[in-house]
Amino acid sequence: MRKKQIKNLLMILAIAVWILWLGAAAFQFQFAAKRLTTIRLHTDPSTVKIYLNGKQPFGRNYIKTPRDLTVPPGEHTLRLSREGYVPLKINIDATIGSVFEVDPTFEADPKATFGSLTVETAVDDEPLIVRINNGLIEGRAPLSGDDLILDRAHTIEVVKGDKTVSRCRFRFEEGTDAQAVTIRKTRGGNYRVTSCKRLR
Repeated sequence: MRKKQIKNLLMILAIAVWILWLGAAAFQFQFAAKRLTTIRLHTDPSTVKIYLNGKQPFGRNYIKTPRDLTVPPGEHTLRLSREGYVPLKINIDATIGSVFEVDPTFEADPKATFGSLTVETAVDDEPLIVRINNGLIEGRAPLSGDDLILDRAHTIEVVKGDKTVSRCRFRFEEGTDAQAVTIRKTRGGNYRVTSCKRLR
């Protein structure tokens, strides 16, 4: 009988230790989460490239804001850029558990001249997403953007579902600052954008 009581007592003790360990791990996780600082980013225009401490946490693509970033306590440098606009640099001294609001408005680069591009679609029965310059302008076709640099080539991607079905290079015609292109579907089932040089 005594062996059975000792065995039961050891079992209860093991369960209690396990519960305490789980509780400590959960507390440590919550404590670690509270130690991070949140950078709440809301820019105008709303799509930007983000550099945090010299690195691009989202790769080379443009990111739509508002967006929250989490960083550990300490000093951080946030750099924001967008084609045709003056880049912004913001120094952040992050304290434990704080929220740092960043809501800058970009100023146009005085050297940049902007044009307006409209991407129309002749493929009405299929939802197509248009992505210009890695997400500088992105949305469902038809789509318009009015701050594309005139004297520069622009990449247009047409996305169906999660697959890029067309990719091309576009330049504004000389002497114009507004232009429209159209997504068309060929007889072979491929997608083409008019006035746009196809990229492989």
